[in-house]
Amino acid sequence: MTRSEALNAAQCTVREAGAPNLLIDRLGVPASGEQSSSWTDFTGAWESDDELGYRARVVAAR
Repeated sequence: MTRSEALNAAQCTVREAGAPNLLIDRLGVPASGEQSSSWTDFTGAWESDDELGYRARVVAAR
């Protein structure tokens, strides 16, 4: 899976979890280290690494 494909999958996942558009847009912005955000009943974290690729997770608070 390419970084672009992983990013698209992460954006789709957080969109379906009801994340605001601003957060969905932030997923693709390069940054060092892990980024995170919370919304409604979810927490999301993501990281883009040159060696490890793109990783993201969404956790429901319920």
